[in-house]
Amino acid sequence: MSPILLKGYKHLPVSAVVTVAMIAFSLAGSILNIRSYFLLAFSPFISRWHQWWRLLLFQLQFQNESQLVLGVVLFTFAFKNLERIFGSLKFTQILLLLYFYNAVFLAAILAVLYMFLGINIYIPSGPYGILFGLMYPFKKYTPTVYQVELNFGALNRASDLPDNAADVEGESPDGLNSSSNDDFHLFFGNNTIAMALATILFFSEGVVSSPIACLVGYLVGALLFNDFLPFRDSKFAFLHNFYHKCKQKIPFLRRRYIALGSSTDETKFPVGVARKRRSVQQRVARNS
Repeated sequence: MSPILLKGYKHLPVSAVVTVAMIAFSLAGSILNIRSYFLLAFSPFISRWHQWWRLLLFQLQFQNESQLVLGVVLFTFAFKNLERIFGSLKFTQILLLLYFYNAVFLAAILAVLYMFLGINIYIPSGPYGILFGLMYPFKKYTPTVYQVELNFGALNRASDLPDNAADVEGESPDGLNSSSNDDFHLFFGNNTIAMALATILFFSEGVVSSPIACLVGYLVGALLFNDFLPFRDSKFAFLHNFYHKCKQKIPFLRRRYIALGSSTDETKFPVGVARKRRSVQQRVARNS
């Protein structure tokens, strides 16, 4: 696979659709004034009014614009690259499983807390669980490209030295350039910005509501990618058929479909491997 990644959403149709959907659902909810239908709490929505359909809607749109910006930037900056790793079809299946398992887990947790402990927790609307479910494979499969270390120990040692500690020739005093285990270090890497955005989104609805949704999502992601939850490696026939029909009918999906070759199985071969495989087949055909 080429070490140079393509910019933007080229060859990432599922990520493009997800990004547009996050923006469209949030804007539609704001314009149509229907955001209240996306809220979730066990009481009164489930226990009294039996509005079970809220379990299907609460992950579709963010409640305010700041959360929408954080979610879109986080997905665009970090998680869309997971589609390059898994392939578009597999990535779609992962998103659907995270959507389903988050709804089930949160419904069970809300029911247990309310029925046995009398605690009614409000869950903010938005794909918190899906985004933090993707955080686990992002940390697991994304390599560390670079890491920068800032060591503030020399500043602390310099402040403790007397004024006449430096020699006349301008050389550093003994011990100023040495390192100690007690020094204060800061590390920055290629994943630092993604972690910072995730932290802000984690506390965007206080210290209870959004952290619960995010922690449940991360737990679901960890269980799913460690094979404690089923269907990650299953092949859904309806999803395969729907995906390949969309690739043939939707223009920007069809261009990617033609570029990769219609015989490429994206669930098994990444983009670079598929190209090498196709070039080998062409050379064999010419030689024969």
